[in-house]
Amino acid sequence: CRNILGEELQMEEDHHVIAYMDVERNRVEIRLTCTEEYHRLAKRFFKNALEFSELCKVAGSALQLKNMAVYANACLACELYLKCLLLAEEFNFYKNMRFPENKHSLYDLYNHLSKEGQMCLQRNCIVDEGCFEKELKSISKGFEVIRYIAECRGMMVNLVFLLSFLGCLEQISKYVIDRLETQ
Repeated sequence: CRNILGEELQMEEDHHVIAYMDVERNRVEIRLTCTEEYHRLAKRFFKNALEFSELCKVAGSALQLKNMAVYANACLACELYLKCLLLAEEFNFYKNMRFPENKHSLYDLYNHLSKEGQMCLQRNCIVDEGCFEKELKSISKGFEVIRYIAECRGMMVNLVFLLSFLGCLEQISKYVIDRLETQ
């Protein structure tokens, strides 16, 4: 199978890819029955989050961070990093969210992390003392809302917090994924 550039596509697990033009047909059932499956999926989420994060860095500097598309992608990257961390902790957010309809909410995903994971994020994110959860709640549904900015009257985003949170999530996720690689 080849991609749009004619490059050979391979997957780490089985060394081949079956891909369909109808994107919906490319979904697969997620089974999380053992540590290896959680960790394999955590690595895939990390890789995906890193792509969105890198896009934000490149586009953000080109657009001087005055573009809602950058904010939406930053929020999506944060969601993917949080899901990576949850999978590394072997938490199945597909089935075990207290409120399943909030599985895209940054605040709800954060609240399902272990206390140690939550504290690590709070300690490493640039924010006024005692304001971390308030700031996180304010961007919690960022991807869901900002991607449809045309439906809004306007938007205020604490860009310092969003980018700090994104950078913090990226560093912590990389550390966790690197540790999974050595186990």
